[in-house]
Amino acid sequence: MSLFVDRHNIQTKVRLTPRLIRAVYTRDLKDGMALSAQYREEERREHRDASSLTYGEIHVDSFIQILHFVSKYRERAFPQHESRGLVFYDLGSGAGLPVLVASLAGLGIKRSVGIELIPSLVASGREATRRLTEVVH
Repeated sequence: MSLFVDRHNIQTKVRLTPRLIRAVYTRDLKDGMALSAQYREEERREHRDASSLTYGEIHVDSFIQILHFVSKYRERAFPQHESRGLVFYDLGSGAGLPVLVASLAGLGIKRSVGIELIPSLVASGREATRRLTEVVH
């Protein structure tokens, strides 16, 4: 399998709101869980084991709280690195919602990187990034 890397570098002060999330992840974007299930089924038909590939979505508010906690911990534990900013990596980024939320959370994250194996999920994440760029610019 190939490894796909999708980078998001949103350098803007945009307020993260439910409306913005809806604008980026509209209903016409394919459902990440369905895309993941379809890929696992295709792999099964080809007699390849994809049972370790699972899919789940985040709750945006809870995720932002976790990012806030990590950011505050980092400030206290590694003050010498404060000026560098944070880089957020999401291994198994799915449709990219955590990657986009991290880039917009306003917690000093200078870059968000999503790493995903499933090509259709990479495409969905890239489409969400394109929409975000349209919405904020």
